[in-house]
Amino acid sequence: MILCKNCGVLFEEQEEQCPSCGTAKASSKVDIEGAAKKVFDTSDHTAEHDPDDISRNKGMACLSYLSLMVLIPLLAGKQSKYAQFHAMQGVVLCVTGLATTLLRDVLRHAMPGYLRFLIDLPTALLGIGVGVLSLLGFIYAVTGRAKEVPVAGGIAKKLNLRK
Repeated sequence: MILCKNCGVLFEEQEEQCPSCGTAKASSKVDIEGAAKKVFDTSDHTAEHDPDDISRNKGMACLSYLSLMVLIPLLAGKQSKYAQFHAMQGVVLCVTGLATTLLRDVLRHAMPGYLRFLIDLPTALLGIGVGVLSLLGFIYAVTGRAKEVPVAGGIAKKLNLRK
């Protein structure tokens, strides 16, 4: 599939131009699969972790992606490099989720009722994004992988939350 850069319509690669606006295919092609791969193809650090540590601390690592339960592996799992790897990513996701909720609530009280949808939609979408990334991190943790969660893993690394 090709995404038209002009109007945003998806069309088949065999078509020479966008069926909606007529923009030529050569100037319309956007690599959707490449863009998705760039976001979701994150670093996998599983080989850097002790297999015994992974097997003993999968449950602790899973807690990292359940909102405030991230405090359990953060504080009680300090001896586990694997649990800490996931806890640091969980901290980024938890703080993002809490900040989104707080921002939404503050802004909703400051706006008249008929404009609240301007806050509700973006914060709901951000909340869904945090939920999807948390689910992905949970899956990585339960399957014994020390793989960076898109966005959160990079932020944790840049903030030196994770080494």
